Amino acid sequence: MSRDRRKECAHCGACLTVCPTYRATGREDRAPRGRLRIIELGLAGKAAERGLASCLLCGACEEACSRGLDITTRIAAAGKGHGGLAPRMLAAAAESDAARNALAPLARLAARAAQVLPPESGLRLKLGLPAAAALRTAKTEHAENGIAIFSGCLARHLVQEIETATAAMERFCHGREPAIPGEQTCCGLAAWSAGRFSRARELAKRNIEVFARAQTILTPCASCFHQLRSYPELLGDDRQWRDRAADFAARVEPFSRRFTTPAAIAALAGNLVPLPEKKTCLWHDPCHLRFRHGIITEPRRLLKLVPGLELREFGRGPRCCGMGGAFGLTFPELSAKIIAPALAELAELEVSTVITSCSGCFLQWQRHRQSSGHRFEVLHPALLIADLLPR
Repeated sequence: MSRDRRKECAHCGACLTVCPTYRATGREDRAPRGRLRIIELGLAGKAAERGLASCLLCGACEEACSRGLDITTRIAAAGKGHGGLAPRMLAAAAESDAARNALAPLARLAARAAQVLPPESGLRLKLGLPAAAALRTAKTEHAENGIAIFSGCLARHLVQEIETATAAMERFCHGREPAIPGEQTCCGLAAWSAGRFSRARELAKRNIEVFARAQTILTPCASCFHQLRSYPELLGDDRQWRDRAADFAARVEPFSRRFTTPAAIAALAGNLVPLPEKKTCLWHDPCHLRFRHGIITEPRRLLKLVPGLELREFGRGPRCCGMGGAFGLTFPELSAKIIAPALAELAELEVSTVITSCSGCFLQWQRHRQSSGHRFEVLHPALLIADLLPR
């Protein structure tokens, strides 16, 4: 049987121009083309594992690929043969002095996370935390034909102010009291990224059931939004779940689009309390929004409604922050190299605040702001805007 070469890499090199890890290293095994070659040849060993594990899974290569290859899924699936690449690579990274130094700013966060994160939280995988013994109990709220918030692990367990602020914005902009189901679980992106597809499917099914009665599912996390929208592909081979997955995904709405509807704009424009001090801000585009869904203008439109906020942009366009889930902890030196140009330009632009809606990006900017030499704060847009709502 002849192979369909349209589903194979053409080795054209278009992906090399956009891949953050290749641009930082110049190494073929740190490029999409090289990783696909590792998979095609069935290469094994530490070098091959590290080549695959070093992928940010940001999706930039898929945007550039002339054949439309699902590159990230192939790379994530390759992790299954190694029992999950991310956990093993995290352990290896922790053995180096450089990694320990890079992780030092997250030490207190990790200690807190180990206590409060439920067992299935993707942040456990991202932070390399041990499995929890028991699941925290939480009140369950169901949305009866209304709106419900899918908080994401960061807003649900570590920075709960994001969850509270998102609910406050929904009440102000749309006059609806959102439900926040206590039974919601991790979106499954961390499990999927580690090649643990069966676990990702389990988490997807739980969330589909929990949010079955919600007309709209609002999530403040960009990465969660992408993963929730991918449930139809994740469960596409499951006859019992694929229709429910498609229905679920159609009801998922990202933060910036929810609050740039005509009704939301009308509620916010001219009504926000001016910032007490002028802020020079940079909106950091999460890769899962700009590459996967083309959501670029909405966040900027929303932020421009804030009186006293001056929005500044990178001269060469949006930059990857280098987090990529577990990648930022697995490859701390490479991660730091990827974000370094952004930090340098941030200082040149005299930006006082970095705003982003991705949990991983949020953690990455927080992690590097102390060591950058340039003082700035990191905010989720909900934290910024909810504080300016008229009382």
